[in-house]
Amino acid sequence: VFGDDKAARGEVVALADAMGLRGLHAGALCNSAAAEAMTSILIFVNKAYKVDGAGVRITGELIAPTD
Repeated sequence: VFGDDKAARGEVVALADAMGLRGLHAGALCNSAAAEAMTSILIFVNKAYKVDGAGVRITGELIAPTD
């Protein structure tokens, strides 16, 4: 979840968690440009290699961010 309002990001992450998903704080809204740019790369990989669902996986033990 990207956003400039840290409290609002927390609410959206909690909402995602309540729906059974895993919401992650991804920082300020300006960071979203990098994530959006990955879309065209993943589309290319899926098309070029005939992959259905290539994606990005975040691995490791996630520890809640601190202030």
